[in-house]
Amino acid sequence: MDPKADDVIRASFKVESDTKGANGDGMAIVSSLRTFNREQQKEYLVPIVIKDSGTPSMSGTSTLTIIIGDTNDNKMQPGSKDIFVYNYAVRISHFLDTSQKSLLV
Repeated sequence: MDPKADDVIRASFKVESDTKGANGDGMAIVSSLRTFNREQQKEYLVPIVIKDSGTPSMSGTSTLTIIIGDTNDNKMQPGSKDIFVYNYAVRISHFLDTSQKSLLV
């Protein structure tokens, strides 16, 4: 994780690297450090620093988007929705102006 990540992100997630994972290509494991409530915040943007093994090492930062799922903790309630559909009839007359060679609508 980028050391400049927001305090909320650093307190919420842990990123561990495994250089031997993914058949030796390396990988990272992202773990949560707390429980989440989708009604409070449904999305977190975690900045991830990616480095290669070259000399000198090159790095870049990417953003991992974590979307929080919802355990339906709110009781279902009956609901309804009104949908209004409007139908308009339009009559368009077309006139060909031969002197201008254009169509007038």
